[in-house]
Amino acid sequence: MEQNIIYDVSCIDYIRNMSKEKSIVLIYSPTTIEKCSLQEILDIEGVETMSSHVPFPSLLFECNKHYDVSIGIGGGAAIDRAKYIAYQQVIPCIAIPSILSTNVFARNKVAYIDKNNIKTTIDSILPETVIFDNRLISEVADRYSI
Repeated sequence: MEQNIIYDVSCIDYIRNMSKEKSIVLIYSPTTIEKCSLQEILDIEGVETMSSHVPFPSLLFECNKHYDVSIGIGGGAAIDRAKYIAYQQVIPCIAIPSILSTNVFARNKVAYIDKNNIKTTIDSILPETVIFDNRLISEVADRYSI
């Protein structure tokens, strides 16, 4: 599958516009929301939000309805969870990375730490769309950039 790459758009505007036509689950990194002043993204009507801190075993339980699209905004934890939900619900996934030092937006795998503290990799989907919001990427710490 070829990914749709979108550069230099406001992720807030993109999600707000999409929410007018689709039901969305947004998995977010609390750190990204705080550091990039994106609190308003959590209040967009029609968007159900979930922190990337939700453990994998309870992820589908927390995600108790079917969505049209799954969006992950932040680093690996948020985008991996969005990919997993999309894979389980057979819906598109959109990745909005806040750091470029991970390849989570370019892989069809999900990594997580299981209950025995062992890193595990499972199948998921490749995000259909990747949005690079320049403002978002420029506001994270330099230690996370390439």
